[in-house]
Amino acid sequence: MAKTTGSTKGTELIKLLEQLDPQGLAWESAQSTEHQTLHAITQAIHPFNLTTGSWQLGQELSDCLSSPLSQRRSLARRYGTNKAQTAIDTFERHIPSNAFGINAWWRWGKPCAPCSNQRS
Repeated sequence: MAKTTGSTKGTELIKLLEQLDPQGLAWESAQSTEHQTLHAITQAIHPFNLTTGSWQLGQELSDCLSSPLSQRRSLARRYGTNKAQTAIDTFERHIPSNAFGINAWWRWGKPCAPCSNQRS
C-alpha cells in the first residue's frame, strides 16, 4: 500500500484486503480442523490410549473414527475433489481390517496365562 499512488488505488487495496481476511481465516480454520482430525485418527488406530495408557481394542475403532472422518468428509466436500472423497471412502472400507490388526497385535503382545505364571 505504501507504494501505491493516489487515494483510489489505496482504497481499492484496503477493500481487497478486507475481502481476503475472512477467506484467510476460513482457510486457517480448515487447516486446523484437518490437523486435528489427522491427530484423532492416528490416536484412534493406536493400540494404547496415549492419554490414559489403557488398551484400545478394534471394536472401538469405528466409533472413535466416526467424528474425525465426518469432519474430513465435510472438508473434502468444501475444499477437495472427488479424489479426496474417494480416499475417505477407501479408508472407511479398511476400518474392519485395521480393527482386526489392532486385536491381532493385542493377542500377540499379551502373554498367555501359563507364560505369565512362569515369570512369577
